[in-house]
Amino acid sequence: MRAGRSWPLAAALGVVLAFAAPAAAHDYGMGSSWLTEDHPGWYWPSTSSQTSNFEMVGSIERTKPLSTYRNSDLAFWGRLAYAGHYEGFQIIDAGNPRKPKQVADFACPGSQHDVSVWGGLLFVSVETPRTSPDCDSTAQPSGTPGFEGIRIFDVSNPRSPVLLKGVPTDCGSHTHTLVPDPRHRRVLLYVASYTASELAEHPVYGNECKRWEDEAQTIPAHNKISVVEVPLRDPMSASVVSEPRFPQKPYRTGWTGCHDITVFMELEMAA
Repeated sequence: MRAGRSWPLAAALGVVLAFAAPAAAHDYGMGSSWLTEDHPGWYWPSTSSQTSNFEMVGSIERTKPLSTYRNSDLAFWGRLAYAGHYEGFQIIDAGNPRKPKQVADFACPGSQHDVSVWGGLLFVSVETPRTSPDCDSTAQPSGTPGFEGIRIFDVSNPRSPVLLKGVPTDCGSHTHTLVPDPRHRRVLLYVASYTASELAEHPVYGNECKRWEDEAQTIPAHNKISVVEVPLRDPMSASVVSEPRFPQKPYRTGWTGCHDITVFMELEMAA
């Protein structure tokens, strides 16, 4: 996918890569057992998953009782916590940490649902090809391209979220980092993704997942991140505006990518 315009990166004058193995492949056909197998150690306390100086003071029940249910990431705005999970996301009133209350549990499947929030807008990462950005979409068969990228929700009424738009990005979005740019009345989303599988360019959405630039498979193709601009007054016009390229160390043959991007606003640098 080619960015429509070239914008300066408001908060990234320098980039240092952080490499990590992916939590999950973005193609359901690539190791699909991670979606269906029972992994009990992930879901209840163990000696290796506790920190001695942390105390849990409150909790919210999982949406589904199955041990295959997967929570993802958290974002916070005021007293509200936004909790991504592979079937959608929860909005939780955490004003009283000892008695948190579920405000909404919004169904909108697609992994892995990294989340960020700014005011009344919620941004959700999708890295599994879907038939469309819509919440009633289904997962594509293995090797079939589909929508992957960022979903944008209006959560100004937290009890009734509304999907506004999907912004496709190459190889989807495993995680993303929100950078506010109030001077230009926008936010920028720095999108990290992997070449977990080879996917042709989608005829409608235009995103693809390309591993190699050459037939000899010597030049990695996905040495980049995507930057999505979201105008706060017109989030429906959100789009990919830049695809900065830089070398990324492969962690398997043909697999390149960056797991997370951290932004230091005062230094205007990302790592």
